Amino acid sequence: MRRIPALLILKTMKRRQTITQTALNDLLKGETVTAMKYARKMNTTRLGARIYDLRKLGFPIASLMKTDKYGERYAEYFIVHYNIPKSKELAVKLGFIK
Repeated sequence: MRRIPALLILKTMKRRQTITQTALNDLLKGETVTAMKYARKMNTTRLGARIYDLRKLGFPIASLMKTDKYGERYAEYFIVHYNIPKSKELAVKLGFIK
């Protein structure tokens, strides 16, 4: 499988980068993120694409399919706790955080 160069992803539109950085910061804090949370928080419906970008950069993001009270399915994304320190190092290396 061919990996997308990190610089290509990081040099994209500022908005995409902001959403990606915000999602990564939330994940590194041990929080879970969902598309509905980000539709309200960041006014975006493209969280899945940003998670895809982070996975291509090497972040170990897992997902869990859940069902809401109306029977609608959605994905909840998270970093497994034992991977958080390793992911923080990668985030610093790629320039997402200092």
